[in-house]
Amino acid sequence: ETCTGYVMGETWCETYYHEYVTGDGRTEFTCHEKEGDWKKDEDEEEEGEDEAEEEGEDEEEEEEYDISYTTSVGACRTEDGGKAGLTLFSDTDCLLRCSADTTCSGYVIR
Repeated sequence: ETCTGYVMGETWCETYYHEYVTGDGRTEFTCHEKEGDWKKDEDEEEEGEDEAEEEGEDEEEEEEYDISYTTSVGACRTEDGGKAGLTLFSDTDCLLRCSADTTCSGYVIR
């Protein structure tokens, strides 16, 4: 699936898996959408992994995520109001999850 965003409460959060998400207008949430062409970035990353495997390189380094987000008012939803494939977690790690997941396109925080 493709993670497109997340919502985060005090003890929970949600990630989203849809190509396009935006806030639904509810003021108690803020939808954070990944900026840029994240689908293109995902394809380039997979190509780079394939090349590294072919060359026999197996580097284990801690990854740093340089991800930019734009915001809109409300929980992340699709243009037609759909839930965008949300997944609920009983922790508050969705920003990290979304940034680490090349298929995630955003998150929501309350």
